[in-house]
Amino acid sequence: LYSMSAAIEHVRRDYYDSLQATTAGDDLDLTNWIKWFVDCLGRAVANTMATLDNVLFKADFWQAHGGLDLNARQSKVLNRLL
Repeated sequence: LYSMSAAIEHVRRDYYDSLQATTAGDDLDLTNWIKWFVDCLGRAVANTMATLDNVLFKADFWQAHGGLDLNARQSKVLNRLL
């Protein structure tokens, strides 16, 4: 339900910097990279929740107002606004 690839794409430079810093050392301590990944995962889930909230709002709106007599152009405008 969430997209890690989209979340990483938004911060691609940070991803590569974090990965480089983790693999450059001799000790191979993954702690900083795991912290970065978990933070990125949190952002991905938060973005998904925001998208889901918007979808549910739009569905609730049309559920409540589906009986309105609107032409195609009016419906299109409302869909874009929602």
